[in-house]
Amino acid sequence: MSVPRRSPSLIWTGRIVFALGVAGLVGYFAAVGLEKADRLGSVISCLVALGALVAPYLLPPAPASSSQETAEPPNGHGIDLRHAQGVQINQSGGNSQHNNFSS
Repeated sequence: MSVPRRSPSLIWTGRIVFALGVAGLVGYFAAVGLEKADRLGSVISCLVALGALVAPYLLPPAPASSSQETAEPPNGHGIDLRHAQGVQINQSGGNSQHNNFSS
């Protein structure tokens, strides 16, 4: 799954909105006092945690990619068992085992 490309202006807009949100929360919490800020912060934390638990069910699923099944191992490294017919294991005692996975 690849991450969509974002323009630099969109990234900076997100950063500015985030900074303004944090500054607004700090100002609000300083104005109402620590006791009320603590209670409000606890409620906000609970809502964010519940949102994080529910988000995977509300977001659309990622599109299925057919390239995963046909992709070769990168740079020829790794083990490719897609066309394996069986496995042979030789041990020092001369024992040999052959498993055939064809149907």
